[in-house]
Amino acid sequence: MIKVKNSISEKSKIQIYRNDLKFLLDIKKSVGLLNNTIHDKTALIAIDILEKKYLSLKFFYCNAGVGGMDLIGKEGNKIKLVAEIKTTTIDRGNGLMGPQIASIKKDLERLVNEKTDYKYLVLISSEVEDNLKKRLDFKKEYPNIKILTVF
Repeated sequence: MIKVKNSISEKSKIQIYRNDLKFLLDIKKSVGLLNNTIHDKTALIAIDILEKKYLSLKFFYCNAGVGGMDLIGKEGNKIKLVAEIKTTTIDRGNGLMGPQIASIKKDLERLVNEKTDYKYLVLISSEVEDNLKKRLDFKKEYPNIKILTVF
């Protein structure tokens, strides 16, 4: 039996793993930027749609990753409309997963507690809307929240 000596030293293995890890971390950072950009574009589409519906309101977007309502529609100094943007997607053949539903429900509860004339949950696709409506009873639990789907 011939013994083959491992040609990669422990030190070089660590360097290979570090290089791989750095590459993966760079991808993770890029994905975070991509997610924020998707959120931003969804907001811009929602604003365009809502501006046509509520001509007297001036809209403000609070940017991806900022706490609080994502969109605010004001008439003068009074907030008349609030909206939460969810860029949740569904993999083909699957439905919304538990953590996705929990996150959406958290935003819906935040909307329920707002004292404004108009409340919106902005979704990225009709597929997400359809799946969400199968899972939650909007007419009973969230009767004052309208869904706006942008794609």
